[in-house]
Amino acid sequence: MEIVYAVTPLGQKLVPGAKLPIAVLPTPDRTLIGKAENKMGLCAYTRPRN
Repeated sequence: MEIVYAVTPLGQKLVPGAKLPIAVLPTPDRTLIGKAENKMGLCAYTRPRN
């Protein structure tokens, strides 16, 4: 588990321009596979696309 600020290079790679709060599920090589995005101030899960 890792906490990353959205303004860092890794934060911009995973969630460019996203409105916070947001939670992401990356692979060990930091490829995004799922995320819970901000919906009216709460995190809402978005199912990963295949």
